[in-house]
Amino acid sequence: MIVLGNQRSNTNIELSTKLFDIFSKMFSFISDVILKEKDYETENNLLILSQTFYKLDKETKIYLYVAIKNHQLFQSEENWIEFIKYQISSDSNSKILYNEQIEEKKELNQKNIKKLNNQIIYSQIISANQSMKNLELDNNKINNIINTLIQFYTILTPETKEEIMKFINMENK
Repeated sequence: MIVLGNQRSNTNIELSTKLFDIFSKMFSFISDVILKEKDYETENNLLILSQTFYKLDKETKIYLYVAIKNHQLFQSEENWIEFIKYQISSDSNSKILYNEQIEEKKELNQKNIKKLNNQIIYSQIISANQSMKNLELDNNKINNIINTLIQFYTILTPETKEEIMKFINMENK
C-alpha cells in the first residue's frame, strides 16, 4: 500500500485492463481483511487509491472504486460509522497537536477546541459523504449514517448540525 500511495502523487494513474483486473481482485481481498480486522487506516488508504487508479473504457475513466463498491465493507452502515469516527479522531488529534506546536505548547482554550472539533467533524462528514456517493451507497443509508454521527457527536453546535444536514440534503437529491 505504501508503494501505491507514493504513486498517488501523480494524481491519477491509468492502468491497463489486465492490471486493473488484478488490482480489483487485490482490492477486494484487502477489503475482506479490513472488514475482519477493522483496520480503518488501511481502509482510508484503499479508498484513496481506489479513486486514483483507473482504466479507460473508450473515452471514459473507470476508477477502481467501481470494482469494490458492492463489497460488504462499503455497504455496511456500521463500518462507515466506525470508519468516519476513526477519521474524525485521527484528524482531531493531529490538528490539536499541530496547534499546540504552533502556539509553543500553550493550552488551547475550550472555545477554540470546540470550534476546531466542529470544523473537523463537519469536514470529515462532508468528505465521507462524497466517498459514500462515489461508492453508490443508497441515500437512505447515507442519511442514517450521517444522522447517527450527528447524534453521537454531542459537541456539535446546532449551527454545525444544521449546516451538515443542509449540505447532505443538497448533495444527496
